Amino acid sequence: MNPFEKAWGFIGLIKPETLQKIVDDANRYHGYIQNLQIPLLWLLSSFTSGKMVEVGCWKGKATSVFRRGNPELEIACVDTFMGSGEEHEEELKGIDLKKEFQKNLTEQGLLNTVRIIQDTSINAAVSFPDDSLDLVFIDAAHDYENVKADILAWTPKLKEGGLLVGHDYPEGESGGFEELEKAVNEEVANSPLFTDFSVNAGIWCGVKKKKVDFTFVLAVRNGYDMTLKTIERIRAIYPDTPISISSGGSTDATKSADFSSFGNILFSHTDEDICFSENYNRAIRQAPDSYLVLIHNDMIIGRGFLEELENWVSPRNIVSYTTVEPPVFGKHERSGKIVCDCGDSFDNFDESKFAAIPAAKNPIMFGCSFFMCAHKQSFLEIGGFDEENFHPVFCEDDDILLRFKLAGKLLLQCDARVYHLVSRTIRFSEEFSSKTREYEVRSNESFKKKWGLSVSDLHRLEFWNPKAQFTV
Repeated sequence: MNPFEKAWGFIGLIKPETLQKIVDDANRYHGYIQNLQIPLLWLLSSFTSGKMVEVGCWKGKATSVFRRGNPELEIACVDTFMGSGEEHEEELKGIDLKKEFQKNLTEQGLLNTVRIIQDTSINAAVSFPDDSLDLVFIDAAHDYENVKADILAWTPKLKEGGLLVGHDYPEGESGGFEELEKAVNEEVANSPLFTDFSVNAGIWCGVKKKKVDFTFVLAVRNGYDMTLKTIERIRAIYPDTPISISSGGSTDATKSADFSSFGNILFSHTDEDICFSENYNRAIRQAPDSYLVLIHNDMIIGRGFLEELENWVSPRNIVSYTTVEPPVFGKHERSGKIVCDCGDSFDNFDESKFAAIPAAKNPIMFGCSFFMCAHKQSFLEIGGFDEENFHPVFCEDDDILLRFKLAGKLLLQCDARVYHLVSRTIRFSEEFSSKTREYEVRSNESFKKKWGLSVSDLHRLEFWNPKAQFTV
């Protein structure tokens, strides 16, 4: 949870008398931040460490809130102290805005705790090193060109994971500040440089994306040659991305495999007859702290796969990727599955045909597949896959996705693609072919016993509807 979301969630936990004092202290001075916004900004600063810049300080109302919220935060205040053109012309008649700002902060004993930069936003931004700030609060001119220029000037100055925050984002049907909204939507909400965009009480916030580290996670039982080809394909595209492999109960060459020549591979094996869920949990636990991409050893990773995933991952998101599959089950397509015969093995894979499949028009705001990417901590927080109820296989994906959703995660389906050689999976092995139906029935019964409804019932619930994701 980023500091902005944390601040919004904590407002209701503040004692009423403390909340009132925070609001009353700020309202001694003229400014445009409203009563609900005051504790939000106060808490935001308290959850932020390091350095912040306030762009557009007016008479110091918001400045005092930031400072009182966190006495240790290093604050720079940027303003021309000339107002925003005609908007403030009448209001500033006979007033020296900088002196008014200084007087207000002096009365609170705060003036010497902030750095004042009297300059334009664009000029001031040049004096700050890139990747040096933890928080930038923009509340200067609200026209499209100026808002856009402020965002573009200060974005490079933010650290990865830093917050770009601003005031007066229109909510509901109240209207006003449409130009500000347009600029913020273009340069923050819909920008690949930011994630976790949110608006609370008219305050908008975007989190500057961190460099994303991925790990491919693979659980196997036999199929050494397939595993080798899966690794070779990954290494042809992503030479350095870690691969975490757990082998459970393998009796072929997998049990004594040495994958070290491929570099950056974490491999473990047990002779125990462990279930599918436990095998993946082992691979997850041994993986580095990163975004984990769960794959099978009968998959051919598409080019640009991780680059597309990078557009969607965040600590809150559980992102399912798209599988292209031969018609093993007929023309049965679903969300995240495309049926197209591009070959039935690694050796006769038709990459040109695979690459020519049209891109999806829009991502689907719902992920319903085992083939997912989520941060390692997301898996650990909910205890990973359920090893007790779904042995040896089936329904573990519906179970974990339901638990992710109940934990407040957002389930997404994106267009990062792999070619899935379904006919090569353990489902069709000699060992499993006669027992597949038995395992499916048993796991479905276990799911119903655990949750009080069947998997098919779950998928019909309004709770499982994409539109319900933002209200859970």
